[in-house]
Amino acid sequence: MINTRYFKGVIYMLRPIMRGMDVSEFQGAIHFKNAKKAGMDFAIARAGYGSAKLYPSQYDAKFDDYYKNAKNAGMLIGAYWYTYAKDVDAAKVEADSFLAALKGKTFEMPVFIDVEDDTLPTNKAALTEIVRTFCQRVEDAGYYIGIYASLYWLENRLDMSKLKDFDVWVAHWNITCGYKGNHGMWQYTSSGSVNGVPCTRVDLDYAYIDYPSVIKGAGLNGFKKSSGETGSKVDVAEILKKIEHAKADLAEAEAMLK
Repeated sequence: MINTRYFKGVIYMLRPIMRGMDVSEFQGAIHFKNAKKAGMDFAIARAGYGSAKLYPSQYDAKFDDYYKNAKNAGMLIGAYWYTYAKDVDAAKVEADSFLAALKGKTFEMPVFIDVEDDTLPTNKAALTEIVRTFCQRVEDAGYYIGIYASLYWLENRLDMSKLKDFDVWVAHWNITCGYKGNHGMWQYTSSGSVNGVPCTRVDLDYAYIDYPSVIKGAGLNGFKKSSGETGSKVDVAEILKKIEHAKADLAEAEAMLK
């Protein structure tokens, strides 16, 4: 069974193309070379949380080390920012804090806003605008930005019709991902174990998109286009739509073979 589709010069997998982990300072001193040998293709590292430009202690103490050591191990690297923003003004400060942590680095994987804290606004429209403001500010700075949230938050707390221009990383700890919307990554467990990670539990993820090709090809996330030009916007919504259509085609074809 053919398991790929070709779109805009990049191969997209209908099943997971990469497996990785997401980490923060709570995972301790990670041996990334061992993690890569254990099958981890990528790591998404927390850069910090809240308004770290105003309160520097909120930058993740391990972020720079994780970035350097993952690169040295030959692992792909991305980043996320845990948000506490209560309004759009706070979202702008948090986005600028995130950008300060990303500056001077290159990321083959996307960067994300982590939307899960219980103190975030309960009003769907208000929270959606906070997330949109954050993502737009980071995207305008030349980054491939996505939204990390649980299945429940994606279906109930956010108006995803207003956020369709941004990629989605779904947290749904299950044997299959239950999210019906377009998404490029899936966090499938919070209780994984990886050689090289000293703590007993680590989040594990699948990616369905050849992110390095997309990101480098567009000159995003600190990379330059081969021509030396600055980055250009990627039509994320169109990419995700193509992937979901291809997944549906594959499911239909496999059903016919049973």
